[in-house]
Amino acid sequence: MKILVTRTALSVLAALVVSACAGETDAGSDEAAAPAAAPVVGGAPALTPEQQQQQMQMIAELQSIDQQLGPLQDQALADPVMVAKQDELVATVEEAMEDAAPGSKAKREEFDTLLNEYNAAQGSGDQAKMAELTPRLQALDTELGQAQGAAMEREEIREAVEAFQDDLAAKMRELDDGVGSLLDRREELTGELEQMMEGLSGQ
Repeated sequence: MKILVTRTALSVLAALVVSACAGETDAGSDEAAAPAAAPVVGGAPALTPEQQQQQMQMIAELQSIDQQLGPLQDQALADPVMVAKQDELVATVEEAMEDAAPGSKAKREEFDTLLNEYNAAQGSGDQAKMAELTPRLQALDTELGQAQGAAMEREEIREAVEAFQDDLAAKMRELDDGVGSLLDRREELTGELEQMMEGLSGQ
């Protein structure tokens, strides 16, 4: 089950739990205002115009679903049992990231600090400060993403993330038994996007 959880909430789990490999689409995240680095796929064939259009349509639908699920997800994540499970997952993933890329913890802390400064500058309309912070935020985002990707190559980490996703989905269904169709559609779209990108990388 692929469920939305913000990277801020999971301390740089980014798209793994947030959108489960479908990209960061949480419009409600505290990080939504942060500068986003453009994705780079080194050496991979480009998407055809038709694939690009299909991908954009799927991502747009995912964003819409994420927005609809956001309030319910926040409610589910506020449950004490889910808070404990989330904290445990954060610690597990952060430890794996540090093992894969020593210094990741310090970089995450720097990222959080700079992101707060960026959001404050955005709130005050300080464009010069935002421009000053953007390059370092993007660099840290890239480095942390690479460490996260390396951590996720470990089977036990993938299993831990998937278990949390399943628990979150179950809690959301418990809170609102009418949300099942949205969760199922989101999982379907995520799977299709993953297949699209896997097919691309296999070319």
